[in-house]
Amino acid sequence: MEIVNCFVLKIIFILLQRPCYTKADCTTIPYKVLPRGYNIYMETGVEPFFPPTKVRDRTRCVKLCAKQLFCHIWRFDNGKCHIFHSMKDKLRVEISSNPSVITYYQTERDETWFKMYFLKSRSGFNPAYSFLGIGAYESWGPTKCTSALCSDLFRSNLIDVWRHLPINKVKLLSRSNHKHVVRMLFDGKRSTKESWFTSSRVLYSPWDGVRNGTFVINPGNWGSFWIYHNSSPCPGGTGWFMLSRYIIHCTVNENDPFPTIRYTNNTHAVGWLDSLNSDDMTIFVTFA
Repeated sequence: MEIVNCFVLKIIFILLQRPCYTKADCTTIPYKVLPRGYNIYMETGVEPFFPPTKVRDRTRCVKLCAKQLFCHIWRFDNGKCHIFHSMKDKLRVEISSNPSVITYYQTERDETWFKMYFLKSRSGFNPAYSFLGIGAYESWGPTKCTSALCSDLFRSNLIDVWRHLPINKVKLLSRSNHKHVVRMLFDGKRSTKESWFTSSRVLYSPWDGVRNGTFVINPGNWGSFWIYHNSSPCPGGTGWFMLSRYIIHCTVNENDPFPTIRYTNNTHAVGWLDSLNSDDMTIFVTFA
């Protein structure tokens, strides 16, 4: 089916257990079915940000989600469309054998990966708090990103129900000048939002010896997503990757933008003074 007007071209393909696409403002948005009967609901007793809408079919439901910048997950449920706000809704997971209840999630263009989290370097956000959901989201960083969509931070609230989802793999990417400088794959099966980030789950890494390193999402006030060999404080520590409150001189200035994202392009651990800066970090997952 193709719907064409002056400003929006939308192409919809709806097949059970197959991807469904919209093309809004000439940008293709693929959606896939959450597998094995897993479905997303609001927490009991909590009102959704977007009220449910009666619709004739899934084509109308996907259009409602595609119109909302904060919608990346939607459920078609016996003639009702439930679209979810990616930051503000409180979610739960249920497994259903009812073929009339189907949850879709937005994937990247490869139709495989779902983006869980994105953080830009020196954006002013606390990485561990914003990823793990510690405290109110308004306290994670600048209000321009916690009250509206911005390019510095994205956090899916599926992180909060991570342990209940059929996650298969986790991918961590970091870019510098729009080129990937760090790519890691982790085994996400039966993991939690904390436990996937550990050396025993590494499936691929650009570094030698990293499986003998220590992985910590929230080690303290001075760093997050820390992969280290020697845990001595900067500058004595060595490692492969971290999001840090420290600038290159290993000092903290409250006026400096943070976090800095540090990595090494060597195959071995290096001192943090010898590490390089990257521009952002993104975490994706697949479901199976």
